[in-house]
Amino acid sequence: MAAAKANVIELIDRHPVTGFQIGVLILCMLVAALDGFDTQAIGYTAPAIAAVIHLPMPQFGQSVLLDYRAPRSALCRSGRSPIFSAANGS
Repeated sequence: MAAAKANVIELIDRHPVTGFQIGVLILCMLVAALDGFDTQAIGYTAPAIAAVIHLPMPQFGQSVLLDYRAPRSALCRSGRSPIFSAANGS
């Protein structure tokens, strides 16, 4: 038995865009817009954060890179970032 062929363009043209589809599109666009915000924000706040925890900027940059790759379970148990704790000597 041969499978029926569907004309996708005709199928899309027959069904109007629903409010649900528009809502999903808006949510996807919002997620895409906010996705890199934390990474961009650290560029503006890094000097102040490094000064507060008494780390030179090169060491702070390495700590941030390592912290992003650290297992989150260690962070959840201690309440503090293990990489920043080690870098700060605390």
